Formats: sequence, structure tokens, C-alpha cells
Amino acid sequence: MNLKIEQPIAILGFGTEGQDALHFLQGQGITDITVCDHKTDVVVPEGVKSKLGKDAFDHLSVFKTIIRSPGVQFKLPGIQEAIVAGCHVTSMTKFTLDVTGERVTAITGTNGKTTTVALAGQILAAHYGGKFIQGGNGQRPVLQEALDHPTWPILIEASSFQFHDAKKSPYIAAVTNITPDHQNWHD
Repeated sequence: MNLKIEQPIAILGFGTEGQDALHFLQGQGITDITVCDHKTDVVVPEGVKSKLGKDAFDHLSVFKTIIRSPGVQFKLPGIQEAIVAGCHVTSMTKFTLDVTGERVTAITGTNGKTTTVALAGQILAAHYGGKFIQGGNGQRPVLQEALDHPTWPILIEASSFQFHDAKKSPYIAAVTNITPDHQNWHD
């Protein structure tokens, strides 16, 4: 595995993807992790540092690696300041593309992603006898399973929020459709 992960690390957003990021990092023996989330009622595991509330995404330049969950806007001032300061901003999706990009098929678009992934998943399951990986947007992140099964093809549903700052592309990509949506998110 060749991922750029330097400590201390901040996980921005502690929903499904943020929780998976914490589990993944802990599995790699990484301990200097801070969970940052605007919500104050987030339950952070004992022994893990947290920064919760309205200032959670401020002063991020103290971290060397920042793992941004899809629901956290890339253009936030705290993230942009951290980038200028030399912090590495990444995501579980970007990690997945970094280590398994040649095996990834991604479905994106404004509408129809989930239905298309479900159909493609049934086709892949029949073809590969169930030996493929499926996840992504609103589903489970796939990085650890992809590392555990280094030859299995990967199918992910990807939102524009996940690919907003990506520098790599999946090997195969399909766009269901594009209509005006999330105008408050994308400039």
C-alpha cells in the first residue's frame, strides 16, 4: 500500500465515511487522529481526540493529513488555509483511487446512480461469482475490502462531492445524467 498518510491526522465529518476512515487508520496502527465535526452530538470513540462544534473546521493547518468526508465542502476557508500551509487533503475515495484505480468502475450523475449501480452490481455478481466489491456514495466505503482482495473488480457509486477535488479518475466511468443541482456547492 502506498498512501501518503502523515500524522497528526484530522478526519473532517464523522458520518459513515469518517467512521470508516478512523477504523482504517487505526487498523494501520495510526493513533494521532482528531475527529472534527460541526455536530456536537457526534459520538467519538474513547481515546480518540475530537474537535466538535461550529469551529471544528477552523485552524486545520496544525495537521499534516486531512481526510475530508464528502459532506464537508472542499472550499471551506479552513481547508484552503491548510492546503496553503502544506497539509495533504485527501479522502477515502481518493485513497481508493490511489491504490486501486485500475480496478475501479464508478457511476456518477445527478440522478439514477443508485439504480444503475444496483443493476451493474447484479451483472458483476453473476459474472464474477460474487467476487467483486461494491460500495460508495451512501454505502460503505470500499478501501479496506479492496486492499483485502487485490484482484477483485470494484464498483462504486460516486457523488460529485466525492470527486470534487480528485486528481485521478477511475478506470471506467459512467455518467447517468447531468442537470442543475447542488448549485450552492459547486461554483
